[in-house]
Amino acid sequence: MPVKLTSSSTAAQAPMQTPSISQRTRTRRPAALLCAATALLAPTLATAQLDDVPLPPDAPTVNCTIIPNTNPATLFTLSAPATFVFACNKSPDHPTCYAEQAKLDSKNTQATQIIATGETQGKWTCAFYDGAPGWLPTASLSPLPLKPAPPLNAWIGWYHQGKPVPGFKDDRLLIQPGKSPGTLHVSGRAYWYGANDNVHLGGVNADATPVGRFLHVVDGNGEGACVLDLVLDSSTHTLSAYDNMNCGGMNVRLWGQWNRFTPTTRHNK
Repeated sequence: MPVKLTSSSTAAQAPMQTPSISQRTRTRRPAALLCAATALLAPTLATAQLDDVPLPPDAPTVNCTIIPNTNPATLFTLSAPATFVFACNKSPDHPTCYAEQAKLDSKNTQATQIIATGETQGKWTCAFYDGAPGWLPTASLSPLPLKPAPPLNAWIGWYHQGKPVPGFKDDRLLIQPGKSPGTLHVSGRAYWYGANDNVHLGGVNADATPVGRFLHVVDGNGEGACVLDLVLDSSTHTLSAYDNMNCGGMNVRLWGQWNRFTPTTRHNK
């Protein structure tokens, strides 16, 4: 849930630090590296590493770009822990690439993220993982599992994050039947509150086709499209959400856990 900041909060004097998509704190990936990872750069020597993960000698040393699309053939999950290489930088002073360990969920038994993929280079595939494009070993990727496959009506309803905060609008998602058979329509809004009544807005509004319990929603076209990935747990009526940081203004995020609820109806007297 976006942090609600007041004008008296010292934290409001600087942009909010965004948590990891995998919900673990990682402070060693500078924001500049995420920006660098969005453009294609010339080959450079891989001379650095992150979190003490060695760079494989056969890893690509150029950045890659993922163009959002809804083709299910480009969507995968992580089938085994692997080295993720990202943010290559051809700066003459600090020629670097970075690497981290791409992991499964906390139990290390199953993947709960959709990984969008693009080009391949040798034994590596360009993949959007943990908030940035980079390279994963192709052998570590598996197609989205088709089972379990919740019925469409298991998705439908209102979802929110956390408890409402007085004086602030809460983030919401609404999932309804889509225009075409077998599709769902996802619409939603999100807010980030800063100092001096500064409010950043965001949201999503698009149709998507579920694959098993995964839903890959793309709102817009090109590299700047908003991507929202949802994973349904029908036993708890919750969604695990991951976005590509393009779904609104600065610090506006749709990721995290969303809980289904029934909105209250207000009547004006």
